[in-house]
Amino acid sequence: MTEKEIFDIFDADGLLSRMLSSFEYREGQQLMATDAFNCMKEPSVYAVEAGTGIGKSFAYLVPALTRAFADEDDRTVVATSTINLQKQIVENDIPALFKAFSQECRVELAVGRNHYLCKRKMMELYRVNELAEQAGIGKLSGYLEFARTTETGLFTDYKGDTDPEISIEISSDSDTCRGPKCPYYSSCFYFKAKRRLSDASVIICNHHLLLTDCLSRMESQADYSDEAVLPPFSHLIIDEAHNLEKNATDLFTKEFSSNAVHRQLDYIFNPVQSKKKNDSDRNILLKLSSYVNQADLVQDIINTIDSINSQADYLNTEVVTFMLSHNLSNLYVNRQNVGKVMESVGTVCNNMVLSGSNLVDLMSRLLRKVPDTEETEVSRNQFSSRLTKINSMVEVLKEFTQPQSWSEDIHYIENIRTKRGNVATFNIAPIEVAPILSEHLFQKIDSVLCTSATMDLNDDFAFWSRETGLPAGNKKFVRHRYASPFDYRKNLMLLTPVDSLAYNNDDIDSYRAFLVNAIKDAVSSSGGGALVLFTNAKLMKEVYEELSPVIKEETGVNCYVQGQLERYRLMEKFKKDIDSVLFATNSFWEGVDAPGNTLRLVIITKLPFTMPTDPVFKARSEKIEKEKGFSPFMYLSLPEAMMKLKQGYGRLMRHATDKGIVLILDSRISSKGYGAIMLSNLPESYHPQCRLESISSNIEQFLY
Repeated sequence: MTEKEIFDIFDADGLLSRMLSSFEYREGQQLMATDAFNCMKEPSVYAVEAGTGIGKSFAYLVPALTRAFADEDDRTVVATSTINLQKQIVENDIPALFKAFSQECRVELAVGRNHYLCKRKMMELYRVNELAEQAGIGKLSGYLEFARTTETGLFTDYKGDTDPEISIEISSDSDTCRGPKCPYYSSCFYFKAKRRLSDASVIICNHHLLLTDCLSRMESQADYSDEAVLPPFSHLIIDEAHNLEKNATDLFTKEFSSNAVHRQLDYIFNPVQSKKKNDSDRNILLKLSSYVNQADLVQDIINTIDSINSQADYLNTEVVTFMLSHNLSNLYVNRQNVGKVMESVGTVCNNMVLSGSNLVDLMSRLLRKVPDTEETEVSRNQFSSRLTKINSMVEVLKEFTQPQSWSEDIHYIENIRTKRGNVATFNIAPIEVAPILSEHLFQKIDSVLCTSATMDLNDDFAFWSRETGLPAGNKKFVRHRYASPFDYRKNLMLLTPVDSLAYNNDDIDSYRAFLVNAIKDAVSSSGGGALVLFTNAKLMKEVYEELSPVIKEETGVNCYVQGQLERYRLMEKFKKDIDSVLFATNSFWEGVDAPGNTLRLVIITKLPFTMPTDPVFKARSEKIEKEKGFSPFMYLSLPEAMMKLKQGYGRLMRHATDKGIVLILDSRISSKGYGAIMLSNLPESYHPQCRLESISSNIEQFLY
């Protein structure tokens, strides 16, 4: 295949035009396809911003598939950030391209191991709860039937009432896996998927799995010609690449929490499960103890586990109390305030570290005494895995107690509200992930194509490149930007009322009332079909609760709010109820694809700046100011907000015929100098001057 042949495939009278009735010629798509082809020809990294409507997935899939058609061992991994895009690629794009080319290759979807049901764990849990199941009380029967009928074993394919606690109990994981020794090995869903991956020429996965694979290779010092979490591969395509830095930060962050400690200890020794006669993964300690004459050592481990469980609960209570007393949901811990933090919780932290270290030592001693035989292999591996995880968590907490030895890593505590109460987590995040991505991803893989609709901020990709570690060494680095083919000036109206309010925490009631009135007027004028985006979950729920009954009574329009249902199901409900309104935050700023009349109004309540108190943001801002002498606002905060605003803005125009309004209810977009910078980064749209009182008339005139 040559560059010209790829170019011709996308031409107005090319193969795709002839074979696919829905295909439309787009110059940007044609040029991007040649970029993808050239990227795969030589060691290089390409960054391509493809505006909405370019058709970027076809542009990179065609070169990847044609290479696979010619050489099935020339493997490509495509990593996306959202499930929606993965589903689009696997269920729509790949089958369409196979049809167009009248040719196929092995394409597989790779998901994390915990997404698969483990038959052995399910049967063990079922046997323990068999009486309850027979009486119709339990929920396992549905999963049991699912295991008998499903082809994939993926929890996402389960149509019954899900139970998160049961799903966790019966999910596949490396810690408890018995491999070939498992009675269900030959029919194991995870290993069947693993075998399919090894035969695939194109693998679709998410950023998390890609980065987990990267971390695995870092730790084992393996390169990409070796098997790791993913099979060996030569070419990588990262779609939705604007999220790469954030996802890498999340994955490379180390954590300690009481919940995680309890979970690990529960597998080592569970006094309740120890009384039941079943071959479960609980009580690995008792299994190993049968191979050695070390009753005193085993009892010491049991006593220490009991002590740690109590200490973990006490530590969690103390830290949560400290956080609540200071009205904190998170706290950036640095050398300036660590003394004050440890004054309150330091003693209990130290005690926990001492007990944890003691347990690690006792477990290591026992492991050394257990004979290394085929019979003990599974239990030894499980015990060793739990030991490693406990040690890692203890090391995280230990580092918090030794600030004199801190590196640049970011130390912070979070108070997370769960259904079962507050959970305190101690976290250590990298100050930057750019060096890791540069050295262990971009420089190690033959070719990497990064693409998104929001990578370039009129800065020649400078911000995105800096955050992700590009250019990478001496590797060729190419950047291209292709504008959307959509007519934004004709089909999209941007409203930025000059008399809007800015968020004011000191007068939150007035601000909430302003939002309620403005959103009500806008939604009434559009007749629904609206996505209302917030940056604050609490405020979102308050506005929704006040507006939902009013909108329903006055217009008959249904309102939905994030959290009512699982994300995918909520989106499906919103799209089917064509005039409905969806109140959402965070992840709904991107990945929402509701073309046509389903979405004709996007309301952005507040510019999406990161909270100044966010620990990772705060630490990185301090580093920028101290080492570079730059303004953290201009260097970090504004570019991040511009990228997210561009994503939110992009929810509206999904097809060339889509038409609608983006309403920004934040006065700063008009009153602040940086507002003009943010607007200049958005596609040029029809942008009439307006005030709050004219929102309704503007919307009605434009739409109807």
